[in-house]
Amino acid sequence: MGRNTAVSKEIQIIIANLLKKKINHAEIAKITGVSRPVVTKINRKVCNGEQLGPKYRGDKLRCRKTSSRDDRKIIRILKENRKLNRLKICNKLREYDI
Repeated sequence: MGRNTAVSKEIQIIIANLLKKKINHAEIAKITGVSRPVVTKINRKVCNGEQLGPKYRGDKLRCRKTSSRDDRKIIRILKENRKLNRLKICNKLREYDI
């Protein structure tokens, strides 16, 4: 499975309109600045009647377990000693109250 594409809803609507005009996928990709597989994926969504836009919205978003500040601390701790095992990493994180 590939990763989700970060194409805005506006660009997806533009691509869908261009697809309805029977324009070639490669030309649509050049016009909008996205790759051909993205155009193909949006074409599949349009053909199947799926909703355009992000797949997960609203209350379905996953809550963050750590803040971005805590993430930076974790990365700094891991970069200090790359050979720490799982238990030592957990102990270090407890020392920093993460």
